[in-house]
Formats: sequence, structure tokens, C-alpha cells
Amino acid sequence: MQEKIKDLLLKTNSVALTTDLWTTKNVINSYLCLTAHFYDENTKSFANILLGLQVINENHSRENIKLCIEKILNKYELPIKNITRIVTDNGSNMIKALKVLNQIEYQNAISSMEKVIDEVASGKLFAIECNNSSENNDREISWQIELIDIENEINEYEIKDREISSEFSNFAKRLPCYAHTLQLVVNVILKSRSIRSIADKVRHLSAKINKSTPAIQKFKKKINCKPPSYCPTRWSSLYLMFIWFVKHQKTIISICESE
Repeated sequence: MQEKIKDLLLKTNSVALTTDLWTTKNVINSYLCLTAHFYDENTKSFANILLGLQVINENHSRENIKLCIEKILNKYELPIKNITRIVTDNGSNMIKALKVLNQIEYQNAISSMEKVIDEVASGKLFAIECNNSSENNDREISWQIELIDIENEINEYEIKDREISSEFSNFAKRLPCYAHTLQLVVNVILKSRSIRSIADKVRHLSAKINKSTPAIQKFKKKINCKPPSYCPTRWSSLYLMFIWFVKHQKTIISICESE
């Protein structure tokens, strides 16, 4: 399966990645997930493939996150130039990890090309040999050919350098997750005193109902549903909670008054 995925990724020119970190409720394990999104020419459809689900038991530092992402990318030999975007949340550790990853990959690529130019400059790559028995004209032609080869190699290096710079200017262009950004905006709005007061009351009442088996049974009997649970990292959960309370306000009042 890994080889099939690797082959698919090598055949596509544009791959977007999404990654996220989360911790289990009992705070025993943390995980980093990396998913690839691309257009599959074979099926003529968009593909979403999980590349890795890595356990992170260490500190969620930028270095550990970077190493984890690197490990997954190396596993599939995904070309840097094919990565167009990486979507993450707005956590500072995730942002810093991608910046560090970008810098390291860029330096590795440049170092590889600089090694070639050093070999050219020192004469290691192109050894100039002249046959003593050859005529002077032949030796001059040989020198000219070698010098032209070296000049071409230098030009190729400069072109490659520009290509690498172009590739890395696009690589790891972090795209902030819209849902997470929206969550941050909602969190700011919820700090408003008037809205916070209403939201706190709705959350409190919802939690009280969901913790009471008799109350849940009464709601299920009358409207066949119970209030949605609140999740602080999902702005829609509070929105759905408001909608539920407005829609079933008569039933809520009736049940609460009977208690």
C-alpha cells in the first residue's frame, strides 16, 4: 500500500497537506496526523490519503513537530517542489515548526548544489587532460572544450539555484485553517459581557440536562432528542445549542417547571 501511495504522489505535480495535533481525553497519548490532498489523474477525482498518524509523547515543541512531519514526508519520498500548501491551526508551535522545516530543506538543497560548484571550481569534476603527443592546436581545442563544459555547469548551477529558490518560496506556505481562525473570532465575540452571560446560562442548562437521566428521558419522550453538547474547540456546537434551545423553548420551560 505504501508503494502505491508513493507512486501516486510522484505522479502528481501539486499536493496540499493538512496536519493537526490532538491529545486523548485522559492525556495519555498525543498524535500528529498528516494527510495529502491531490487530484488523481487515474480516477479523474480528488483524493485524500492519510500519510501518517504519529504518536508524540514528547513536548509539543516546534522541533518535535518538525521531526515528526519530516519522518512522514521522507517515508513517502514526497518531492518538496510538489507541496503547494500546508494547512494547520494557528498554534505558534505549528507555525514555527513549518518555518524551521522550510529553512532546513532549503539549506540542504542549496548545500548540495554548492558542493557541485566547488568541485567544478577545484577541477575535481572536470579533470583537464592534454596529450603531450598532440599538436598545439589540439591542446587548445581540448582546453576550450573543458572551459566551455565548466561554464555550462556553472550556468546550470545558477539556473538550478533559481529553481530551488522558486520551489522553496512556494513550499510550506502555511495556510491557516479557516475553521480554527473562525473559532478564534467567535471566542473573541463570546468575551462580550452580554453574549457571555447568555452563553454561560445555555451551557450550564445543557450540561445539567445531559447529566440527568430522568431529564433526558423526558426530552426524548416529548421531542425525541436531547440538547447538543458544548465543545470549546467547535464554534458550531454553541451555535447548534442556541438553535436547539430556541426551537424547543416551550418544551424546555414545560419540563423545567415540572421539576
